[in-house]
Amino acid sequence: MLSSVLDINKRQPLKLVELARQELGSLKDKKITVLGLAFKPETDDIRESAAIAIIKELISKKAKVFAYDPVVNPGNVQPPLKNLKFTFAKSLEEAVKGKDACLLVTNWKEFKKITPEFLKKNMARAVLIDGRGFFDGKDFKGVQYSGIGLGK
Repeated sequence: MLSSVLDINKRQPLKLVELARQELGSLKDKKITVLGLAFKPETDDIRESAAIAIIKELISKKAKVFAYDPVVNPGNVQPPLKNLKFTFAKSLEEAVKGKDACLLVTNWKEFKKITPEFLKKNMARAVLIDGRGFFDGKDFKGVQYSGIGLGK
């Protein structure tokens, strides 16, 4: 039973990529931002972070990958994240500007300021994939919202 749980936990992050593919079609050349690199809020620890598997999968689908985390310092990132080809954004605004989709991976308090209006104003396509059930999807009218967990 434990091995089944571990296998499910390993595949869970890839559901975000699949939801993005369902919303966007092919991910090739799509600009996709991963919001949150740390494995949990209030830390800069990326070990065991779901973002690593997500970024790898997006790259394998030939997406143009961007990432933002309020605490993780791009200059101090260690492998395996350091070896991946993606662009760090300096702010939440920069992270979403002109992007086709955002995948919320870590539920940082700063991300609470994400609203439908913020996404529609800044994104090329207002697509939010909520991997933490951080938001209530009913609050995101006018946005292509998909989620895993309570925020559906």
